[in-house]
Amino acid sequence: MTGPWAIRPRPLDWAAVAATVLAAALFSWRAYSGEAAEPMLYIQNEAHSWVYPLDREGIFPIPGPLGTTTVVLRNGAALVEDSPCRDKLCVSMGSISRRGDWAACLPNRVFLRIDRRERGGERIDASAY
Repeated sequence: MTGPWAIRPRPLDWAAVAATVLAAALFSWRAYSGEAAEPMLYIQNEAHSWVYPLDREGIFPIPGPLGTTTVVLRNGAALVEDSPCRDKLCVSMGSISRRGDWAACLPNRVFLRIDRRERGGERIDASAY
């Protein structure tokens, strides 16, 4: 480009662009690498919460106000096998196995979700009093 409106980049302009691209690449790599975490099953009811690694297998009875909801964890997937609710929508939801998947028995107030836990234990995001 030529003319009075043309701006020619200077060496510090190129350095600023390079630093911005490098910072974006580092933040993206850290956010999407996933190496520091393992998938976990989080189960919650009104009063308690349980955390299990997805590579574990078992049958877990979870108490709720209507009775016991049975959660099954096998082959890296979790599902609600039985629940005392009337419509059994939670049973028909099927299994969950990927980060961000969830299932819930709303009448019995039981919630399942798949997330990941940082190596070295839980990290606290926020506190409230």
